[in-house]
Amino acid sequence: MSGQSDFERALEFVLKWETVFAKGYWGDFAYAIAENDPDDPGGLTKFGLDARTHGSGVANLSLSQAAEIYRREYWERFKCERWGFPISAVVFDCAVNCGFRQTTLWFQRVCGASVDGVWGPKTDERVLEYIDDVGAKETARQVLEHRRAFYLGLNKPKFTQGWLNRVDGLERLLA
Repeated sequence: MSGQSDFERALEFVLKWETVFAKGYWGDFAYAIAENDPDDPGGLTKFGLDARTHGSGVANLSLSQAAEIYRREYWERFKCERWGFPISAVVFDCAVNCGFRQTTLWFQRVCGASVDGVWGPKTDERVLEYIDDVGAKETARQVLEHRRAFYLGLNKPKFTQGWLNRVDGLERLLA
């Protein structure tokens, strides 16, 4: 991962979990395929980007197009760059997999900010103070504990173990 930007490191992690490959080509993005899992409310999905949110054109997305969507709609929207690694990777992956509001709620709870689901200047300030107090890795670990509890509470056995494995993988990335 040497020489990669924080975004590239975080995106590499996300794509590992969000991409489906043609049989026999795991990890080769030239063989990324669209899937349509009947239990996924987003419908047709490629690189983790769903048709419900991004339109039916997701089936034809290239890796570079998907990366640009992730940069614009997740990384930049949450201003991940300002947090530095590892917080940037946690914010990014949580937002991709669980949404902006849920990610905000976890950070607000962990950091003692007002819990309203809106990431504004007061939440920004409180998160920065908390990171200064306990450290970025400990803050990330605490947020990921909330994420685990969230998944376990969803009662979606088909997906739960994969979600928990993803959180474990993110913790290993942060180590």
